[in-house]
Amino acid sequence: MRGGESMWRDVAAVHRLDFSVLVLVVCYGWWGASFTAADAAQLVSPPVLLAVVANGLLFLGGLLLNTVADLDTDARHADKGGLTAAARRFGHAAWWSVGEIGAGLAAAVAVTALTGHLLPTLAGAATALAHSAYNLNPVRAKHRGFPGAFVFGAAVGALPFLVSAGAVVPRLPGWAWWLALGLTALSTGRTVWWSVPDVSGDRKAGAATPSVRHGARKATAVACVLMLAGLAAATAGLWRFGVLRTLLALSVHLVVFVVAAAPVVHPQGAPPSFRTMSGRVLVLVAVADLFVLVMPVATLLQASSA
Repeated sequence: MRGGESMWRDVAAVHRLDFSVLVLVVCYGWWGASFTAADAAQLVSPPVLLAVVANGLLFLGGLLLNTVADLDTDARHADKGGLTAAARRFGHAAWWSVGEIGAGLAAAVAVTALTGHLLPTLAGAATALAHSAYNLNPVRAKHRGFPGAFVFGAAVGALPFLVSAGAVVPRLPGWAWWLALGLTALSTGRTVWWSVPDVSGDRKAGAATPSVRHGARKATAVACVLMLAGLAAATAGLWRFGVLRTLLALSVHLVVFVVAAAPVVHPQGAPPSFRTMSGRVLVLVAVADLFVLVMPVATLLQASSA
């Protein structure tokens, strides 16, 4: 029998749970509420905290489902040996993912019960459906090129934004739709970009990711276009907070875009490796998303202390 420490290490591995992912859980959990709350106290109200739990479970359950669905494919990637070994040791991983996604959906329904707002239930159900469609047959959107990247981008962009926003307001303000769409486009672009280091193993496994279908260079170029569109849409949504705060909120996302665009501008350079993407780049993405969260929270705290 494995020791408790070893078991929890495998639990963390199959959920891709490290510092960066924990930061993303916080961001996806609170984004919508932080932009729609009238005061800072609402961010720790029971409906919002329940929405944060719902978003966290849906996201982590989706990551676990992705690990289970990609087990055979990841076994062909030399850099993913630790992940596949942990997944094979981790018993009943598929049922764990179903339980986590189901619990996340139940928490979203509970938010609706507390607030009377239908938005958290609708967005929570759409999030569960998006993670399932991305990973499972017969849809298996991950293997359908650019549309598949959009499915995952929505699952970690607009949809969790709507879940926690719905814990505060019954419907999303017009300006917030631009921000939600911008976050989706940024996530979609990063998902396309993330397929580049995996192209060799994915091609061997017959996985029709964007890089396999269109080549690493074209996929990177499309990823950059999507990220640039996301920055433009997010800017439109954030503009009401003022120029300086908008620039600060999106500054690190702009850095991520520059890093992604480097191989397009200088094609002689090598594409990023899986280790680079899962290490340094993921940390940069987590910081970028955190900046988006910190800006409205700081604005609410400033207003409450005035």
